[in-house]
Amino acid sequence: MTRTRCQNWLAVIWALFFVIQIGLLVMRSIAGASGSEEGRTLTVGMWNWYIPMVAPTLTLIAGALFAAPASDTRDTSLVRVGILIVLSLAYLLSISALLVLPPSLGTTPQDHLQLLQNSNYWLGAFQLCIAGALGTFFPKQSAE
Repeated sequence: MTRTRCQNWLAVIWALFFVIQIGLLVMRSIAGASGSEEGRTLTVGMWNWYIPMVAPTLTLIAGALFAAPASDTRDTSLVRVGILIVLSLAYLLSISALLVLPPSLGTTPQDHLQLLQNSNYWLGAFQLCIAGALGTFFPKQSAE
């Protein structure tokens, strides 16, 4: 599989999850706007938590895709791509679960916000590993 094709697949995965997660947060914002002060605080907290969780990696991917040559025909290891896809999916599914599951399990807004803040420790380490791996996979310029 060519490097460009693999980069495109990874970009699609990240963009798709971003759109879905932003949709969930927008729905939460709309629902929270007419709710209690506690609900509005949770909504603001969710946005403040979410953006740093995905923006750096999405910026890296988008910047590299648009700055890179249109076609990189070098082959890349399917194992390497598979690892990146699995890590990305695990990270993005973890974020989705943290956005969706606590309210459906009856968690109070304060407890949900505390859970999001506590998850920064392990998600931050997870994001660091993924961003490092993606950073080598999405170079700004191809090595000659």
